Amino acid sequence: MNRRIGKTDILFLIIVAILLILSTMAFRLFHRTVGDYILVEYDGTVIDRISLSQDVEKEILLENDRFYNIVQVKDHRAYVTDANCPDKLCVHQSGISRDGETIVCLPHKLVIAVYGTEDMEYDAIAQ
Repeated sequence: MNRRIGKTDILFLIIVAILLILSTMAFRLFHRTVGDYILVEYDGTVIDRISLSQDVEKEILLENDRFYNIVQVKDHRAYVTDANCPDKLCVHQSGISRDGETIVCLPHKLVIAVYGTEDMEYDAIAQ
């Protein structure tokens, strides 16, 4: 029996590969751990480092003569509550608290990122 690989076999392999990729992505997305701290960065400079493991309520106003962003940390989550950027994507994004999540405001060069315990150990070694 000498069977040739046909179009149906190739289609089946492609579908299996896509399902594997999607299931891996879903697993990683839904099994992220809660982060330990957030970093608020503006134009590559760290403005603040805030613990998410403690019950902290903090509001940070970042502004200059052209723009402003208001970053709020409460209930172990970080949000951008207001900004004067044109699209306000950063404001419409939900709060972040899991390792690897970010909020980015490109027009204002603002990045808010959540980091976990492993990152803290790496940061301590790097400094």
